[in-house]
Amino acid sequence: MILDRRGAITIQYEEVDPAFYATSGTIGIEDRLGNIGLEVAFNTPYVHDSLVVRISRTQPWLTYRPDRV
Repeated sequence: MILDRRGAITIQYEEVDPAFYATSGTIGIEDRLGNIGLEVAFNTPYVHDSLVVRISRTQPWLTYRPDRV
């Protein structure tokens, strides 16, 4: 797992045990209390060798500055 300065999270799976992930796996992040989270995959055979998952904020495509005319 790699955390960068902008807050992006990169999860890299080099090799995974197919016996463990062949039928189901869950990927995601949550706060320390487990109340707020972001789910990437739930109970699905999603994980595989060389998988990379990147979680980051989206960049706003539109900004509004009412103080500038």
